[in-house]
Amino acid sequence: MTQQTMEFKLFSNAICDRICQIKDGYIVIDSYVADYDECGQMFELRCKNGWVGWSWMLEDEIERQKTELYDDIVANGVDINEKNIKYSGKIVYPLIFTPLNI
Repeated sequence: MTQQTMEFKLFSNAICDRICQIKDGYIVIDSYVADYDECGQMFELRCKNGWVGWSWMLEDEIERQKTELYDDIVANGVDINEKNIKYSGKIVYPLIFTPLNI
């Protein structure tokens, strides 16, 4: 395995770890019917990371967090083994926004 290949593998693993941390934070720990509308029950959720909001807002919030992660990684790279590794947004985007089979 070349140095570049190893470096990219470490970089992509670091991103995967951070995506998993984001998703783990949004595990619902409490929900309840907070209101009703013409479609029925409206659920309010409380997540592991403290986020509270309507059930239909959860996926948008996760995407917002992933977008912040993308912006941070493209601007600042990722520190791995005391080395800063940066790739272009074109490389980083699919690592963050392509669904993982986990």
